[in-house]
Amino acid sequence: MQLGGNLSLVDYIHITESKKSINEACNEILYSLETLQKNKVGALIAVEKANVDRYYINPGFGINAKLSKELLITIFNPKSPLHDGAVILKGFTVIAAGVILPMTENPKLDWQYGTRHRAAIGFSEVTDALCLVVSEETGGLSVASQGRLTHYNSIENVRPILEKYYSEILKTEKKSSKVGKFLNEFFASVKTVKAKDDIEAKAQGLKEADIEAQEIVSASDQSELDNLEPKLKMSSKVKPERVETPKKKTIQGQL
Repeated sequence: MQLGGNLSLVDYIHITESKKSINEACNEILYSLETLQKNKVGALIAVEKANVDRYYINPGFGINAKLSKELLITIFNPKSPLHDGAVILKGFTVIAAGVILPMTENPKLDWQYGTRHRAAIGFSEVTDALCLVVSEETGGLSVASQGRLTHYNSIENVRPILEKYYSEILKTEKKSSKVGKFLNEFFASVKTVKAKDDIEAKAQGLKEADIEAQEIVSASDQSELDNLEPKLKMSSKVKPERVETPKKKTIQGQL
């Protein structure tokens, strides 16, 4: 079913659901950042496109829970044992908390930047992650991407950046799923063709073996006939011995 142009019903539903998911994820993240800002609670959230845990200085603690503002606010509570490290988001899932990220070694960076800002810049230098930082001292909000740090006065100014980033994540996942589907179908077809070739090869082998067996049997039968023929000829030349029947003797008795 087409809904105008080349857009199918399936594509329309996928786009609609994707926009809904992106909007929900952004709401959860931005609401938690706004709450942390008001209370001047320091926070570092890294949203990843791919698994880049090899760059972690310390992997922290695995969470693997659905993204929610309540969870993020709880993790960054100053009384929480995980509040000092970074929270790692992969799509719509909180992967880990208390993660120690590599800090930038840029000598030109202002000395006033603290550990969270330096970690956000450093992690964005070596990965394609989007890092969101709340300053513990000022409550200011900053975003680090590709080694660059940008400050924002309003939480809503960050929304377009976050929505664009999540759109790229979904595009990457969709492309990966298509490639994965293509590869699965390709290798499945290769296995099918190979299996068909194996069956045909086995059938041909059985056919050849059957023909060979028939030839062996025929040769064996012929060999037996060839060996039997001289014997028959010899037996036909031998004359059978004549057996004489003994004559009966008549005993004449006297009367």
